[in-house]
Amino acid sequence: MSKPNEAKAVDKGREAFLKEAGELYDEMIRRAGGTDVFDDIEEQGEAAGRAMALRMLKDRLAAEAQAQPAEAACEKCGRPARLTKDPRGRNLQTASGTVHYARPHAICDPCKASFSPSGPAAEDSAPGGVGAVPAQGVRGKRGRVIPEGRAADEAAGRRDDQRQGGPTGHRARGGRSGRGTPPTHR
Repeated sequence: MSKPNEAKAVDKGREAFLKEAGELYDEMIRRAGGTDVFDDIEEQGEAAGRAMALRMLKDRLAAEAQAQPAEAACEKCGRPARLTKDPRGRNLQTASGTVHYARPHAICDPCKASFSPSGPAAEDSAPGGVGAVPAQGVRGKRGRVIPEGRAADEAAGRRDDQRQGGPTGHRARGGRSGRGTPPTHR
């Protein structure tokens, strides 16, 4: 892709991104004055953020695919290698959602080396995937990592104000709406 075409593609992508961000923002503000409690508003904001993060990831992966070199030298013997694109690709789970990633590969026919010209695989990746090792704990209803000690409380449906040790966080006084009885201490 030539430099002027690259700039046009970036501008077009930015324009689409900003349009989507504006629509999500407008929807958040439009809902003001309704019956939403803080947790509802928080969930809407987080969902909008995940949608935008997912959009950026997909756009970046598309740009990475366009930026791959047309040829590569073998990492082992230095001879020209044959470039392929992994037709299977992978669906990667991210904190924002699922993205499809088809990482390019190169094969050196003379020495039989196989490598990715985009660089080494991610270190300490999650089993069967790319990325960091998952955080320790259990995923709660909203996908957040919950320390294992609190997982049983959440599974039992106990709120922060019902857990041993008293209140923690903004939901400490009666759950979702912030209204209700004061926390009980055991």
